[in-house]
Amino acid sequence: MTPAFSASRARFLFAALLTAATVSLTACTGTEERAPNLRLAVLTAGGEALGYVDTAPPESDASTPAAPTLTPVGPVDGGRDLHTADGGRSLLLTRRTGAERRRAELTPGTPFAGLPFPTCLTRSAVDAARTRLLVLSECSGDVQRLALYRMDGTVVWTATLGTAVPPLSTPDAPPVNIAVVGDVAVVSRPALGGGSEVVRAAPRNVGDPVAVASLPERTVAVRDLAALSGGTVYAATDSGVYPLLDTGLPDLTRRGASRWAPAPCFSAGMTRRSRAATPTCASGTARPVALRPAPPRTSPTSPTCAT
Repeated sequence: MTPAFSASRARFLFAALLTAATVSLTACTGTEERAPNLRLAVLTAGGEALGYVDTAPPESDASTPAAPTLTPVGPVDGGRDLHTADGGRSLLLTRRTGAERRRAELTPGTPFAGLPFPTCLTRSAVDAARTRLLVLSECSGDVQRLALYRMDGTVVWTATLGTAVPPLSTPDAPPVNIAVVGDVAVVSRPALGGGSEVVRAAPRNVGDPVAVASLPERTVAVRDLAALSGGTVYAATDSGVYPLLDTGLPDLTRRGASRWAPAPCFSAGMTRRSRAATPTCASGTARPVALRPAPPRTSPTSPTCAT
């Protein structure tokens, strides 16, 4: 029996794939138009299992639609992150030991190229154009390392970051965040004594296989980073959302919260990417992406229209 979906079961809810159809009523037309269904890929069991949830279950004669259910796909070895690619036609799965691409059916796919250092991946990020995948490796007793991939699985560059001094564990400590724009990466991590420190990594010359990391610079607590189209990275802080300067630091003179639309739960003091069993933002981490939408279907209905 397939279990009913519950947010408490999901470790992450990141990737959204568009498949079947959902009902939306077009007022006063006499028809019901069926929009494409959103399929959410989900890592559960602490990242050890992959499944999916269809937001619009199959049609039935029941007057009350059936609740979405979690459909298991199979085990995953150390799952860390999910991202969509190719306009929602494929899925990028980041595991502790490497990254891979899967088709929308979520069956085992093609691994990305191996990395020239011990690999303990903890998180990943894609650029706004979905042409690059950035991964962060954090092995015990080692420095933090970055690797930037093209979407065909080949490596653009790797980088070694300066030693991170982990602060005392406190409930308010900011997380480690990463973002990428083109071939430039930004990392924010908790700083000793409070707040965050930011590191920028980029190749010195175009085509260099090793990128150069800047020295860490202190700033306010950064709760999350996100790259938007146009080449701008935004940082969520306790006082608002700000664009980053070329140095990687938040430009605290330019608040961008009023223009922030892609992540509605990306507010002050709140993390978008929860690592707990129950996500901080229940479904805000799911990013809808169209996957070859089917043409609308119509069926008779009896709308009531104001006269």
